[in-house]
Amino acid sequence: KGCSKNSFPAFSITAGGCALMCDHCQAKILEPMIPATNPEMLEQKVRDLVLMQDLQGFLLSGGSNRQNEIAYERYYPRVEKRKREFPHLKIAIHSALLDETRAKRMESAGVDTAMMDVIGSNETIRDVYKLDRPVEDFEATLAALCSTKMEIVPHIVVGLHYRKILGEAEALDICSRHDIHAL
Repeated sequence: KGCSKNSFPAFSITAGGCALMCDHCQAKILEPMIPATNPEMLEQKVRDLVLMQDLQGFLLSGGSNRQNEIAYERYYPRVEKRKREFPHLKIAIHSALLDETRAKRMESAGVDTAMMDVIGSNETIRDVYKLDRPVEDFEATLAALCSTKMEIVPHIVVGLHYRKILGEAEALDICSRHDIHAL
């Protein structure tokens, strides 16, 4: 209850676009999201939904670049503004890969919850995500997020490697090494 599409929608800053186009979702996860391809569009849609649909919060997401990063920076001033204007809003974000500076900026913008995929196999990162980044980059992202006061929601997809179990135990070990906190 309270999590209908109108009370907690998902916005994509890239609409349906994703440069990574990994085998995990091939940008299909972006299809049902509301496009917000510029900060003004996000601001107006959030404002309208608060005033007309009893918006409780929203998820900010988008397609990744070829390094599995999402460029949210230009959206943060609008997120901060909406959070000040409507402090009850719960704001969640799919972080993708990032460093501590970007995690702190996300936090200071008023993001309540950061979600990220934790992948424990270099082979899965290479074959499924088509990404040239090591497992250590995923652990570093988790560490950066855990250095904030945001709620951290790691995602471990069982069978991510074409339905094979490969790296899930390592992903759990990675999570166990960090102070993952919930609000």
